[in-house]
Amino acid sequence: MDRNSVRLFKLLGFPIRVHVSWLIIFALITLSLATEYFPHVSHYQWPTWMYWVVGSITSLLFFISVLLHELAHIKRGDAATHLLARMALAIHWWNPLAWMAWREFLKERERAADDLVLNAGERAPDYAGHLLEVARGLHAAPSTAWAGVCMARPSQLEGRLLAILDSRVNRKSTGRAAAVLAAALAVAAMAPLAALRAQNPQLPPDLDATIRAANSQKNHEMLERAASAYENLQKYDEARQLREAALSISAEVSGEQSPDYAASLVKMGDLAHLQGKHEDGDAYYKRAIDLGDSHVTAPALLGLGISSFGKDNDAALGYFQRALNADIVGVAPPGADLNADTVGPMAGPALTWMARLREENGEASPVVYYGMALNAEPDGSAARALTLEMLTHFITEHAAKGDVRIQQIGNVTYPTQAAMLQAATTEAQRIRARRVAELSRASLGSDPGLQISRNGSGTVAPKLVVKREPEYTPEARALKVEGRVVLQVTIDVDGSARDIKLQKGLGYGLDETAVSALSQWKFEPGTRGGVPVKVVATIEVSFRLL
Repeated sequence: MDRNSVRLFKLLGFPIRVHVSWLIIFALITLSLATEYFPHVSHYQWPTWMYWVVGSITSLLFFISVLLHELAHIKRGDAATHLLARMALAIHWWNPLAWMAWREFLKERERAADDLVLNAGERAPDYAGHLLEVARGLHAAPSTAWAGVCMARPSQLEGRLLAILDSRVNRKSTGRAAAVLAAALAVAAMAPLAALRAQNPQLPPDLDATIRAANSQKNHEMLERAASAYENLQKYDEARQLREAALSISAEVSGEQSPDYAASLVKMGDLAHLQGKHEDGDAYYKRAIDLGDSHVTAPALLGLGISSFGKDNDAALGYFQRALNADIVGVAPPGADLNADTVGPMAGPALTWMARLREENGEASPVVYYGMALNAEPDGSAARALTLEMLTHFITEHAAKGDVRIQQIGNVTYPTQAAMLQAATTEAQRIRARRVAELSRASLGSDPGLQISRNGSGTVAPKLVVKREPEYTPEARALKVEGRVVLQVTIDVDGSARDIKLQKGLGYGLDETAVSALSQWKFEPGTRGGVPVKVVATIEVSFRLL
């Protein structure tokens, strides 16, 4: 028996002892909270003794959470699985996959213990709050950071908090038979595998908790990732809250003259344009470029050029030229050839729009710029599809007048102008169709009782319940593109649109935005004989400028 520990009581049959070192840690955490953390975050001027009382109570509550967490490890028998995983790692120390599995094993072990604590009755917000407050206290007091226990390591905190606060996670423990089978497989494979469960939600379950966690870690990237997920689902108000918080963290950590801050401004501008708030978007772009031209602000320069196109073409040309220069200077050495390996992603689109401006102004050689743009853009990219679409528009318009004859683009020569036009059109359509397929959700698993039907043939057609209007892309808006995108879609038995295929596109990014909108539509599923069935339908999405 350790002479330096004191037995307090029994809990769930386990003797609870406290080592003297824990008393030291308790005192250090209380000191940190009472003298550094609470005086800085409290909105009230409490007397000194009040900070010490609150600090002591917080430390005690934290220790109770730690106790429950560690008891969960004992109940799970984690000591044995830890030893087994260590042995496997020692044997496969040379294998990077073994180290990756070891890290995942540690993460999942902590999350499983968290689930047991929550199943024991601990409220998720309280438990998450204990972890968060300790992490904040240690961040505010680096001198005591060594006292932090592994259950509050910052490197794991983000995922832990999101999993704890997510009410959708199934926290039921696996049975003994499943545990034995998992252990047998681990021994056979000699790899440290944990009982992995789906605790990676697509969206944060609580915006406020996500922002608090990011602020505690000064981690703006955590908020940027969450904002992107919300943007993909067209939840722009939530995305804006996250991006504003990320902008504040970037300003605090890196400063308002830093590249990180400029990048956050650009993303705020992108979001404002997605919401249709184009003046606000351009205002963010201008704040970003005020910090200097660079590959970070090149997207803002390109965006401002597109916004100016058709209104002030001289200003547009200036923005496009700056975007091109910024992306080349920032990525490639002086004198380097323009290709996808030596320039950034904005150089190609900048050249494309410069070609279009030359076309609008009746200047010579826009094809040269289109050729340079294609050389600078990666195969299969949306930027390349846009360049090809603008090029085919130029050839079609001028070939009809007989004032242009083109058989060579960049380094590729075609036998006839018609062959070149066909090749460019086909490549652009192939890129758009592939991007549409990537955005579409796969159909639910097949069931022998379900069948795929088409409208008619005794099938009751699905009914549209929720509809989202598609967004105009900046390129299509600037070029005043209008028309219809025709899509083949499977209305699944859950009322969602899946397996979307492009039948007739408009290009200029509108095919993709049509699919993004259609993916958010909700239907009352079609039926046959009262039984829900999958229904294949053709849907037209219209684009009209007001």
